[in-house]
Amino acid sequence: MSTVAPAAISDDPIAAAASAKLSPILQDRIAECGRMAIKHNLVTYAEGACNVVARARQGSLRAKVWCEYTKAELMLKKQVSDIDPKTGMKFNTL
Repeated sequence: MSTVAPAAISDDPIAAAASAKLSPILQDRIAECGRMAIKHNLVTYAEGACNVVARARQGSLRAKVWCEYTKAELMLKKQVSDIDPKTGMKFNTL
């Protein structure tokens, strides 16, 4: 993933500009890398893959769908606080 889209793992603005011009096939591969990363609890890599696909000018529909699945799983895997900062009430955790 770092060779195809270095913007997925670094905050380099040059790499971010280059990631906007990825072909649809490479976008699919990066989205697959994001799915594999979430399976192995590599949250930062999964977020980076989703960001690269979101930055693409002409996005592949398959890559966008896979990124939406990845984002949904990220919401489940990320640690969140048990107390709502606005209301001060405790969330109902399962």
